[in-house]
Amino acid sequence: MCNALKIWVKNSYKEPEHNKQELKTEQVEIQKDIEDHGMDRKKHDKEKEIYRENYNNNRKDEEKWWIKSINLWLHAGDKNTSYFHKQETLRKFKDAII
Repeated sequence: MCNALKIWVKNSYKEPEHNKQELKTEQVEIQKDIEDHGMDRKKHDKEKEIYRENYNNNRKDEEKWWIKSINLWLHAGDKNTSYFHKQETLRKFKDAII
């Protein structure tokens, strides 16, 4: 299952950075075509679709970096964690009925 997932990701998932370059070249081509031949409904829809894909790519990229930062924070731990752990342990001893 793990190998199948890795193969699927390799074949179907594009990094947002790679996809950004493709969208950028498509956008430039459409804008040149609009300048040369004028705007029509089809070109407008295509340009709108490229902007939407670019927006979604940026969101995915932000989400990826946010998840990475949270993951690093959880892995490294918070500097206050030991302090709060000690406070909780101390409170347990104080609250204990002897």
